[in-house]
Amino acid sequence: MPLFRKNLITVSLLLSVFPGISWADRVDVPVYVEESLGPNWQSMTIGTTSTSTSGMVPPVAHGTRSIAIGNNAVAGTEIEKPQVGEAIAIGSKANATKEQSVAIGADTNATGWGSVVIGGDDIRPVHGKTYGRLTIPNAFLASTASGTGSVAIGSRTLSGGELSLALGSIALAKGDASTAIGATAEAQDERSTAIGFNALSMARSALALGSESSATSESAMAFGSRAIAGKSSSIALGTDAVVSVGDNNVALGAGSQDKAATSVSSASVRSSDGRLVTYQGFAASDPSSVISVGAQGKERQIVNVAAGAVTENSTDVINGSQLYSVAKSLQDDINAVTSAGFALKDQGNNEVRQVSGSAIQITGDDNITTTATDSDDNKSLKISLNDDLTVGHDKAGSITVNNAAGNSSISLNGGDGTISLTSPAASGDTSTTATLGVTTGQGGLTDADGTTKTRLIYTPDGSSEPEELASMNDGLSFVGDDGNVINKKLNETLSVTGGAGADAEMTDNNIRVDNREGGLRVRMTRNLRDLASAVFGNGDNITTITDNGMSVTTGTGDNVRTVSLGKEGLNNGGNIITHVASGLNGKQLSEADGDTLTNAANIGDLKSALQDTTSALVNSGYGVQADDGNKVTRPLGEHVSIAGDGRNITTMVQDGKLLVQLSEHIDTGKNGSVTVGDTVITDEGLSITGGPSVTKSGINAGDQVISGVQDGVDAHDAVNVSQLNQQINNATAATTWSLKTESSDASVAVSSQTVEVKHGLNTRVSAVQTDDKGNYSYEIDVTGIPVEYTDSKGNPLVNIGGKFYTRTEDPDSGNITLSPAEPARVRISSDQPLVLTSVADGAVTPESVDAVNGGQLASAGNIVAGKNVVWNNGKATLSPDTFSELTTADGSNRTTTGTIQTVPDNVADAVNMLNREGTKYFKASSSGPAAKAEGRNSVAIGQSAISRAENSIAMGNGAEVSGDAAAGSVAIGSGSRAGRAHTGNYSLNGQVVAGRTGSNTPVMSFGQAGQERQLQHVAPGVLSAESTDAVNGSQLYAVHRQTEGNTQAINNLGKKFDHLNDRVDELNRDIRGVGASAAAMSGIPQAYLPGKSLMGLGVGGYGGESAVAIGVSRISDNGKLIMKMNAGQNSRGNFSVGAGVGWQW
Repeated sequence: MPLFRKNLITVSLLLSVFPGISWADRVDVPVYVEESLGPNWQSMTIGTTSTSTSGMVPPVAHGTRSIAIGNNAVAGTEIEKPQVGEAIAIGSKANATKEQSVAIGADTNATGWGSVVIGGDDIRPVHGKTYGRLTIPNAFLASTASGTGSVAIGSRTLSGGELSLALGSIALAKGDASTAIGATAEAQDERSTAIGFNALSMARSALALGSESSATSESAMAFGSRAIAGKSSSIALGTDAVVSVGDNNVALGAGSQDKAATSVSSASVRSSDGRLVTYQGFAASDPSSVISVGAQGKERQIVNVAAGAVTENSTDVINGSQLYSVAKSLQDDINAVTSAGFALKDQGNNEVRQVSGSAIQITGDDNITTTATDSDDNKSLKISLNDDLTVGHDKAGSITVNNAAGNSSISLNGGDGTISLTSPAASGDTSTTATLGVTTGQGGLTDADGTTKTRLIYTPDGSSEPEELASMNDGLSFVGDDGNVINKKLNETLSVTGGAGADAEMTDNNIRVDNREGGLRVRMTRNLRDLASAVFGNGDNITTITDNGMSVTTGTGDNVRTVSLGKEGLNNGGNIITHVASGLNGKQLSEADGDTLTNAANIGDLKSALQDTTSALVNSGYGVQADDGNKVTRPLGEHVSIAGDGRNITTMVQDGKLLVQLSEHIDTGKNGSVTVGDTVITDEGLSITGGPSVTKSGINAGDQVISGVQDGVDAHDAVNVSQLNQQINNATAATTWSLKTESSDASVAVSSQTVEVKHGLNTRVSAVQTDDKGNYSYEIDVTGIPVEYTDSKGNPLVNIGGKFYTRTEDPDSGNITLSPAEPARVRISSDQPLVLTSVADGAVTPESVDAVNGGQLASAGNIVAGKNVVWNNGKATLSPDTFSELTTADGSNRTTTGTIQTVPDNVADAVNMLNREGTKYFKASSSGPAAKAEGRNSVAIGQSAISRAENSIAMGNGAEVSGDAAAGSVAIGSGSRAGRAHTGNYSLNGQVVAGRTGSNTPVMSFGQAGQERQLQHVAPGVLSAESTDAVNGSQLYAVHRQTEGNTQAINNLGKKFDHLNDRVDELNRDIRGVGASAAAMSGIPQAYLPGKSLMGLGVGGYGGESAVAIGVSRISDNGKLIMKMNAGQNSRGNFSVGAGVGWQW
């Protein structure tokens, strides 16, 4: 078959699919389909047919069934197997180069085999915007899928690895099988996954899930906003959780941070007799990693902790109740184990008992195996679940999984091989039940008649007739008018195309689909409506019909002629109109009337009319009609006089011509006007449309420039711009004045007048300064006032607008910085001593901070030297003529001796010294808020210390005893809080304890929640039934040493029982953990569409244990290969992984 291409113009299908299509567009943008059996068989292009100067290039499609739509679009240019082909490029400059690659969107690139890209290169509105820790770069980068089987969806999105997926603007999936989902998400290495805005997965098999999360090492996992997993196989779970120290470390909870694991192989304590006892052989003494649930200063309590195993090799965490149990019943357990041995019970509450030292044999059944190990370093009983489980022996077995309410949710029925599913009951409704089974059913769509297949059957309510479930391969069949059948699987796409472009205008009312004989028939109406145009023919003969009429174009090049018939009439395009019948229909021209007068005439009608007209002209003469409708008629050869009105129009004969002249002075009367183009002259004046006007009201320039204006002379003359500029310059010179300050002899000319600013009382004026913009300024400083405000450190303050600031000047730049400050003191800044006069009486009380005047000190006048006290050569003695003894307040006499100290001679100095130096045994260095003793007889010591309860003491900066605390409560230490006493159980098992109990018990606090303190150097308290002394760490250690021997005795006596009990319990919990892991991993959904990937999370629970799992699945583009991988961890700390691959046909 010769090579050829076919230009498709399918009118009906185009109209049905694209209602707004225009025929003219279809001519400019044709659809080409290659029908030859060559390498480009059935390839299709839609776009321009020639290269233009604007850069438009026709689309190119190489390879079988490849498609290129859009100018400059390229499909299949690098295919290696043309028979595979099927590359698709849709959009301007879209580029799909490899086999089965798909590029959708302008400037997109799909360069890998089977790659898919949807997007573009422009997100300009967000350039430069910052989102969290990322600023969107100002760049244009085409979305590209370059890896085999890779997918890139989003603007500027890149998927470079094989089977990689990038979904979101600026997302990057670089590694093989990597996944990046979210704007700016990046998956850099193979099998790495990043999900969330700006999530980063930088290493092999790393997972980052959450906005701005980061997993940078192999197999690391980061879950949560800004979570960082920076070490190999580490896990960071929670917002801002960080693992940055060690491999395999785990950070759990928001803000948690890991730290290095510490090796603890031994511990040494000193016994009461002075011997140093070393403990060693700890289980897991050399940990490889850590689990952190907080950070330094942000620690968390681990609450609701189940009881951990207490065995020789146990590494479980123990809770408070276990410690309580050991301390409470240690001696009782020793006696019970010694005398009673041990016993085991089954589920039926049947008991088997054995004396201590003997064993009870534990056996399994068909599903459980028990194995005993008896060696020096390993004595254990292992209970294992068999790999192959059998339910039902003499009768059909079943397995039931209950829901949270204890009702059956899933049931495996061994009798009939069915699976029963029951949904949870909705509020006020009943549960829904369905049964799944298998049966032999009908063959598939493409199977031969009589073929059967194994089918899943579905019984909706468990009792109705079962229904067969179709598979993806069953599909549907389609047939057209040609009788050819198209079989499509359920996951395949049936393409119904019309060939019109996506932007073409279409119509909705000309195509109808009817149900005829079990099929759908596409029908076109007889009367087409809502059409923009219709084009018939091609090449040199094209007929076009539009709503404006019809046109016929023939010929090529310079010989093109177009005949058009439309609303404006007929344009015959320079062609001859032939075979025209007589328009008179056999009548004489003078007899024509009605519709005959609008008929077209042929050459014969014209010839007859000329002959009749010549005769009529000769006989009928001629006439002249005026504007008023009156006529004057004269035979040929006679004259008609034509005269003007004598005012505006005159007539004359000159050189054989009749001249009609307009007078030089036109008079149109009061209501007349003269119009010349856009200019109109009436009795009101002259006006120009869109321009100036000159009327009785004046001159309106109409927003136009008036040029050529001479200099105005008289008072009412117009002035021009040059005159205006001159006046402005004159006015500027007249208003200029100079400014001069007392600090400078020079004056600055800022006006024709001079204003001088002089120094004032306690003020000084600076010189006038000029900045780089020509602005003038000066400063007025306050001087001569001998006092100034200072802050608590003595730094001088300035007062601006009632607010105080410290002033700092940069010596290099000269810049001055003002910082808000609180005034604390007033300082005398004079070099000479000054007297402060007119001081009002200040309050003289213990709380007063007022200044006192000389009058208030007069009461101390009798203690001035020379009156009651005599000063003699450096010694002070009492004057005997005034009094002979000194009596104290209680009436007794006192003799005072001691070292002579310097004593302030005025109250102000004494107060200042007390504040500055304190007393001999009390010092304080603080300038903060004062302490407050609000409770009756309470004491508060320290900055901001508050004691609100009666007889309470708050000692330390910020220490507080709350108002609801019991009387006599104490808070010691900075930030300590003492409130109401904690209430609860004060004793163990009802034992009598000494000391006061209840909420009214006074409290002594050394800290507050989150800021506790160690109480060190505590002497041993008395240990007795009545003692209320505090005990120290050494006493607790002595108790530990006392109980250690007892614990060893219990371990030796009941070792076999302990091992058996612990192993059974551990195995039971491990088995339940396995069930929870299986439920979580099986609950993860799986991808079900070809070429799609799915990542899911699953949770599960069984018998009180729980698990969480994450999984990834993918189906190949042809839907035949299915891959699945998942991993999970249960509450027992066991990690499970699973992977599978399947081939379906």
